[in-house]
Amino acid sequence: MARDNRLSADRRAHANQNTLEEARTLQELACTNEVLGDQTWTSGAKKKCESEMGNLAHDLDEMGGKAKLSEEKAQRAMIDAARLADEPRAEQEATQMLERYSKLLIRTAKFKELCRCPKTALVYLRKKLASCVDHSNQEEERNFQLLPA
Repeated sequence: MARDNRLSADRRAHANQNTLEEARTLQELACTNEVLGDQTWTSGAKKKCESEMGNLAHDLDEMGGKAKLSEEKAQRAMIDAARLADEPRAEQEATQMLERYSKLLIRTAKFKELCRCPKTALVYLRKKLASCVDHSNQEEERNFQLLPA
């Protein structure tokens, strides 16, 4: 009987030993699966982050292109605005030149009429006619100087 008890105790000890080893194996397997699961999750998260970075880089490139196009449009608009501003200025200068030249012709004709009285003609020449002459224009200056002759 003692022998049977001892054999029975040995079997239980071996069974408990086997159960313990099996539990350890399952625990190691569970830890390995947990690590693998973490790695899988980490790998998935990494792929998702890389995808998002790619999308952001694409969006950034697209926005940069749009910004460049906007800058080019703004530059063309500024050039157009400057050109449009120059047109009235040029017309105004042409109008002023025609007005001055018209005054010159009218006053020259009046001076020729006044030449009957040289003193009055010279005063008119000095005060009225000289102000209409463009003295930087050599031809106008020469014609002005020839008037009293």
